Amino acid sequence: MQTTRIWIALAVAALITAAPAHEACSIAEVHVRALKKATIAVPDGTENGRIVTSKLAAELSDALRFDLDNSGHYNVIADTQGVAAAQRRDVQSNKILLPNWRALDAALVFKTDFRLAGDTLVIRCEAYETNTGKRVLSRKVKGAERDRRRLVHALSNEIVKILVGADGIATTRIAFIKQNPDGGKDLYLVDYDGRNLQRITRDKTVAVSPDWSPDGKHIYYTSTHKGDPHLYRVDLRKRQRVPVATYPGLNYAAAVSPDGRRLAVVLSCTGTPDIYTMDTAGKNLVRLTKSIGKLSTCPVWSHDGRRIAYVTSLHGDPQLYTMRADGTRQQRLLTGYRSMSSLDWSPAAATADLIVFSALAGGRFQLFAADLRRDVVRQLTFDAANHQDPNFAPDGRHIVYVREARYGAADLYMLDVFDPKPVRITSFAGNEFYPAWSPAGY
Repeated sequence: MQTTRIWIALAVAALITAAPAHEACSIAEVHVRALKKATIAVPDGTENGRIVTSKLAAELSDALRFDLDNSGHYNVIADTQGVAAAQRRDVQSNKILLPNWRALDAALVFKTDFRLAGDTLVIRCEAYETNTGKRVLSRKVKGAERDRRRLVHALSNEIVKILVGADGIATTRIAFIKQNPDGGKDLYLVDYDGRNLQRITRDKTVAVSPDWSPDGKHIYYTSTHKGDPHLYRVDLRKRQRVPVATYPGLNYAAAVSPDGRRLAVVLSCTGTPDIYTMDTAGKNLVRLTKSIGKLSTCPVWSHDGRRIAYVTSLHGDPQLYTMRADGTRQQRLLTGYRSMSSLDWSPAAATADLIVFSALAGGRFQLFAADLRRDVVRQLTFDAANHQDPNFAPDGRHIVYVREARYGAADLYMLDVFDPKPVRITSFAGNEFYPAWSPAGY
């Protein structure tokens, strides 16, 4: 699903003025729910059963720890010295000494071993319960050494699937817009952990608001490389780009429907930015909102494709609204929040009633999560930076967003909405904006 700022950074779009600070919400603010995570130990991987000190071993182990610690289901023990000492004792005795791992409060210990033969890398992982010594997992992945991080990510997803029964996000990617040294903004891709940066376009103009097709093969985004802000579709395999919407005025903030057959998009062809739907060829246009000199933007689809949430200034300060996918039953979603600037709706069935959004709180834009079924809202960020453009991972619990420091760069962060601890995932030169998380497996 797609999010975009209401003050979209197009040369032809006006900057929306910030409104007064956050007021008390009419919906009680409480924690969405408490989740119990298992504490686990992930010692450095061994090579053919031997403890080694190498760049490869460190990279593989760090990637596995990052994946499991950010899976939403585990807390990885941070006491690296204690973990290393327990591992040395295990290797010396050629068995798992459970009391040492229980002393670290580890419920599980993950033992990984790798073997590199030429360009082929084999990684084996076993997990043991520290209270019983029972082996609860044994998996092996194999592939080219150059794809070592992807192998670890695939292994991490298998671990989460087998032990928790949930789909992991470790093999996903994030599309975003990066500001280049020449001032232009282009479309990029990066793995969910901030590695493997890939540049998709080289237009050196303005680009905004990417969104993925459900099959992970295409990205829709807006670019001014031909002069006007038109909507394009990029084929990620062929790296070919075709125009989709070239209506007069703005063509931006495209959000692809869950079935991949329709787009919700903001057009200003009538003079006022409003929300429309169209097919993926830019045809069969249906106008959903009539803002009458105001602004409606940021459309996002519900999990089942039946509803659309959006931001509108039709009645004053920008607020969140929902409507049916045909534009009927437009109604305000929340009260008590000011200058709502961006949002996303969970794509997962398990959290289908969860919406994240950005609004002013204490003079800065902060992120909030609203559970529509339980009628509760939780603030997710609190520091003195601006936090905007939240976008859900396919698991419906993690989000990527832009954190723009008061006197610094704009970088991408992620957090788990049920355990909101910000994790920085990019620190490239320049600024990053408009993140869009890929579908599962892409």
